[in-house]
Amino acid sequence: MASGIVSPGKYDSLSITYFVDAKNSNNNNDGRKLSAAWKTIQKSANNATLGSTVNIRQGIYNENISVNITGTDKHPISFINYQNEEVIIDSTGTSGTTLLTVTHKNFLNFKGMTFQNITKNNAQGILITASPKGKVSNLLFSNIKIKNINWNANPSITPSSDDNSQPFIVYGQGIDESTAVINLTVKIVNLSIISRDSVKWYL
Repeated sequence: MASGIVSPGKYDSLSITYFVDAKNSNNNNDGRKLSAAWKTIQKSANNATLGSTVNIRQGIYNENISVNITGTDKHPISFINYQNEEVIIDSTGTSGTTLLTVTHKNFLNFKGMTFQNITKNNAQGILITASPKGKVSNLLFSNIKIKNINWNANPSITPSSDDNSQPFIVYGQGIDESTAVINLTVKIVNLSIISRDSVKWYL
């Protein structure tokens, strides 16, 4: 692991500020002001533009998020908790096994979020992945909390080799730097789990 993260697009000529608000919002909005915020983080993960900053208002977001946009070295994309408010991504009521998935994406920043509450086999809090021909680079996770990512609700049960949960897992399958996971910085401030595995790195 190494740092090499470009700062969020505060001074970026392409910078646009978007807003997400779980309570007072609609995904049909343009997301460019608080009064016209998007409702889901997934909407921003599909539509935020190069160099933009996504401000996420306080609330509980019951989502399985897959990031479908990517930044560049000069125009990173940032997802941050608005004015240090409490942002919680919670799997309760969702059908997926992973709270946040980043595949073949670059120059993304995530700040000030809690990922919590998946109890099923192969549960994953955050998944970073690159195929043998893909690449992930320059991701920053700061002030992140991960809790209650469990393969089973009963901590006294002994897991078998097929029973797994990973709060933070990274898969890189490339053979050189052009097809690898590089420049990944992770600052987890709290990791609370009942889990067979904690943090895994396959780089």
